[in-house]
Amino acid sequence: MLLGTASAGPDAFAQGASGGETLAPSSSKVQALTRLSAILGSLSHLDAICHGRDGTIWRTKMTNLLAVEAPEDKTRKAYVAAYNTANLEAALIFRSCTPNAEALVNDYLAEGSSIAQGLGENH
Repeated sequence: MLLGTASAGPDAFAQGASGGETLAPSSSKVQALTRLSAILGSLSHLDAICHGRDGTIWRTKMTNLLAVEAPEDKTRKAYVAAYNTANLEAALIFRSCTPNAEALVNDYLAEGSSIAQGLGENH
């Protein structure tokens, strides 16, 4: 479910430090990846309640994002916090699948795809 500290829950994983490129927190790439992290966090919960999946696919995508980007510690923490916050907010708002939750899944899939494509074009 959540990424971060052990107290976050059974689906959490540690925010260990990693190396990698240094980006200013306000860079458009960091903003896009922070938003993508939040989308992945929301999808982890919404996919579980709407489609019966355990959210593993979205945690794996988040893990892959962190591995590929290898951001500096501060930026990594921002990505993990965005994932965790969005996951928690989705869990607080949606305890079961509703038409709004299902619509959000579709919206987040489209937005996440758009962000990923935009980032791919910039490399």
